[in-house]
Amino acid sequence: MELTLSINQAKSIQWELNLQQATLFSFILNAAYWADKQDGYWYLSKGKIIEELPILSDKRDTIYRLGTQLIRKGLIERKIINGGDHYRVTKKGFEWNKAEVGKKSEVPRKNIRGSEKNPSKLGKKSEVRSEKNPTYQYTNLSVNQDQNTNTGDLSSDPPPDQPDPIEQEFAQLWKIYPKRAGGNPKVGALKAYRTLRKQFPFEPIRAGLVRYASYCKATGDTGTRYVKQAKTFFGPDLHWQDEYPLPKQGKPHENHNPSPGNRLQQEHAQINAAFARASAREAAPGSVEAYDPVVRPQVGVPTCPV
Repeated sequence: MELTLSINQAKSIQWELNLQQATLFSFILNAAYWADKQDGYWYLSKGKIIEELPILSDKRDTIYRLGTQLIRKGLIERKIINGGDHYRVTKKGFEWNKAEVGKKSEVPRKNIRGSEKNPSKLGKKSEVRSEKNPTYQYTNLSVNQDQNTNTGDLSSDPPPDQPDPIEQEFAQLWKIYPKRAGGNPKVGALKAYRTLRKQFPFEPIRAGLVRYASYCKATGDTGTRYVKQAKTFFGPDLHWQDEYPLPKQGKPHENHNPSPGNRLQQEHAQINAAFARASAREAAPGSVEAYDPVVRPQVGVPTCPV
């Protein structure tokens, strides 16, 4: 979790950023040091931002709205790559880190904070215009998880929440994935799938999973420990590309062993079945002829060699 963020108050005032917008922009700017990069953009999902900035918001639509506001101000750009949100800072945004000690703010503070005559607003004009001691330029914010903050400007209706497309795809695959006895970590599987989707499209992966699920069902492996863990199936060995040919279909429980012991068991089974039929006939009403072969079946009892 991000513990410390540097807020450039001079730029925040100049660009008319509220505290939430400035916090999110500072976080995106620092993402270059750790986030995955693709096509010049850094991968930052809304869930990741919520995880790293719990003080900012716990709602995806709030994160989306704040990001959209920064885009409209020309500070960042957002691009969907492989179903995930990716961001990069614009040329204007990189001015955030330029030193401006002793330079007056071009935008009056009252444009952001409201009228300076309002005692509920922060700061005085002398504090904003001070050139000898420009303490307002940078501020470090230490994040405390127990701290309560408001949810920011809600004057405009937020756009509907947009779930992570990768998580939506994974939810479909998880319903298809064969059940496994023992552990099958879902978090590790999602992480492996997210990495996999950076190189391969969804449909071939889904088709490979369908083949594997059919194979496990046909071989009786479903629900056993022989099913691969999902993080292995979606892992770098590309198990989803395997063919998984189904076994040849045969009669259930067909005995292909012609050994004498098996033949003896079959003959004993025939004898027991014949006597069972005879007992049923004797219990039935009416007379039964004594020579009826069903009543008294003539069977040969095999003898075991001495």
